[in-house]
Order: sequence, then C-alpha cells, then structure tokens
Amino acid sequence: MPAHRKSIQELKLNGSIKANPARYKDRTQVPVSNGDLGEPPAAMSKAAKNVWAELATQAPEGLLTFADRMLVELACSLICKMRNRRAVATKGDQQLLLQTLSKLGLTPIDRDRVTVKPPEKPKEPSPWDEL
Repeated sequence: MPAHRKSIQELKLNGSIKANPARYKDRTQVPVSNGDLGEPPAAMSKAAKNVWAELATQAPEGLLTFADRMLVELACSLICKMRNRRAVATKGDQQLLLQTLSKLGLTPIDRDRVTVKPPEKPKEPSPWDEL
C-alpha cells in the first residue's frame, strides 16, 4: 500500500519543497472556489435551512465555499434527521455525518489540517500612489 500523500504544509515544514522544488511545482497550486457558501437552496426544509445557517456560522471564516454546497446540504439533511424525534438515525447515518463533517474540516482533528486564506484587506491609499 503506498504512503499517504503529505499536505503542502507538511512538505514545507520538513524541507522537502526546498530540497526538490521541481517535484512539487504542480502541487503548490491551491484550487480557488467561485465564491462563498451563500444562501441555502430553496428546496430545503426550514429546519435544514436553520442547520445550514448554524454550520455557516460555526465554520471558520473562509472555510466553506461555493464548491462545498452539496456536502453542506448533505450534512444539513443528516443533522435534521438526527435531531428529528420521529425519524431514527442509524449508525450508518451517524458515520456518514462524521465523514461529511470531516471532509468539510469541521471536526477538531480535521480543523488542524485545513488552512484558510485570511480575508484580503482593502489597500489603503498612499500619497505615493498619485506619483
């Protein structure tokens, strides 16, 4: 079985990127999403929309993006099922929810593995800009 692929942060820390820059040149590109998470889909129930808002506020700023909408929707429906007293959430549902939250970086262990780009601050005008 092959070794697990190390993250860019791990490679930077142990010096592998400096030692072999050509080997990792294609891996330094971080995919960029088309925007923020946005509003929940209109077809979701009111309870699921509330869970959507809850997840959006609990996640670190900039973590959940437009590309994560499907996974967030799945997590919302599973959380609603678990919170609903009439529905029975199986062990499989619980495991799927944990896997989904893990993929979104919303578990304590996975939160350490995720890097979030800090929001860009607007550039303050300088008197030298006019020159």
